[in-house]
Amino acid sequence: MIRIGVTCVLLALTACSKKAPPDVRAVVDAQHDAALKVADDAIVACPPMRVRAPFQPNPMDAPVPMNERPGKGTSLELEPNVMDVFVMCSWPDPRDAAGATWAGTALPALKGGHPKMVRPVTMPEDIASDTCKKNESSCERLVVPSRYSESAKSADLRIVRPTKDGGRAEVTIVFVVP
Repeated sequence: MIRIGVTCVLLALTACSKKAPPDVRAVVDAQHDAALKVADDAIVACPPMRVRAPFQPNPMDAPVPMNERPGKGTSLELEPNVMDVFVMCSWPDPRDAAGATWAGTALPALKGGHPKMVRPVTMPEDIASDTCKKNESSCERLVVPSRYSESAKSADLRIVRPTKDGGRAEVTIVFVVP
């Protein structure tokens, strides 16, 4: 029921957007359910990664938890218009008593890429839809064009969900349409 509600809100927010080219919008809409599944999987995959967070005593020496790549087995894996799927796991840094500082670590990218931003700044006019203003711990944001592609016909769908250990799982799906 919540998934249907979130999908309806996202579709309502994005249906009026003129910022996403129609062919980009079509692929984002077609892959939205798969994107939500990746976010659900990331909620489970992130807590074991906490041992690798930078605020840990020796994060580089910590064993790497054996996690599957989120998105494996979904339609995102085979979709030619999905450049990659990135997952960042983060938690409040315990050294900051105010809880304003977060630190995290990434899961392996679905298609083996490494997130390299070509557009490091997201301007307000680049945001086609955004539910993160209401609740930054559980939200969706569509950025057009993608921060990870030179193409104007691209988008990043960013989905953030809280984890059971007080952290956040942030999934970014990079769509690029030829």
